[in-house]
Amino acid sequence: MHIVQIGSHTGDDPFIEFFSAKNQEIKKCLIVEALSSSLDICKEVYEKKFAKDELNKITFLNKAIVEDSKIDFVDFFYPRGEHENDGEIHYTAFSSTSKNHLISHGVKDIEKKEVPAITLSKLFEEQGLQKVDRLYLDAEGLDAKIILSLDLKEIDIPFMCFEAAHTDGAFTRGQTAGEVFKFLTKHNYAIYSFFHKIDNQMDWNWWAIKNNNEEVAKDIVEFGGHGEKVKNQDSILVKLQ
Repeated sequence: MHIVQIGSHTGDDPFIEFFSAKNQEIKKCLIVEALSSSLDICKEVYEKKFAKDELNKITFLNKAIVEDSKIDFVDFFYPRGEHENDGEIHYTAFSSTSKNHLISHGVKDIEKKEVPAITLSKLFEEQGLQKVDRLYLDAEGLDAKIILSLDLKEIDIPFMCFEAAHTDGAFTRGQTAGEVFKFLTKHNYAIYSFFHKIDNQMDWNWWAIKNNNEEVAKDIVEFGGHGEKVKNQDSILVKLQ
């Protein structure tokens, strides 16, 4: 099994639980994060949790994922002080190639640095991946465009989790959301999300399951971060039409 996370932030998320639970099946794991200080913390989290033979399966990469193959470097925006204000409104999870994405999340004191950039297709090619069993994508506003740049005839991805909430700007789902939905369903994906009853709203993430594989789809609830809510019937998994 090959698994890839784009936008790991500091590593405290459902992806690490999936890596832990499925470690015996996993042969290769890529963890990609554009903000180097976040990636350093992520490495520390994994080093504390896993043995050396498990860590040897992981490649950590400090890169930004972009949709344009002509881009080799990109400006990356992040809160001044980086992790000095963790837990506050300036939390680094909002860091993005889009300055407006941070501003829309209330970040006012913003810095930028140039980071190496690569397309997802090129990354898979460089890593020798023809199949990615699990793709977790959280590129803070670029998720849909990155997916639309993929040639899904060249790479087999049975399971994708990506943030749909910001497809057309921060907290906006519009034309691009429709385009990525149409693109994925055209390639035989079923799209799922959670409806949270307490908040009376859909989850920020969408899960795309190729050929509507029920066995693969089970991982949505188990490793989607909402298992307890589903168990308590506070949230329900729904297939989007």
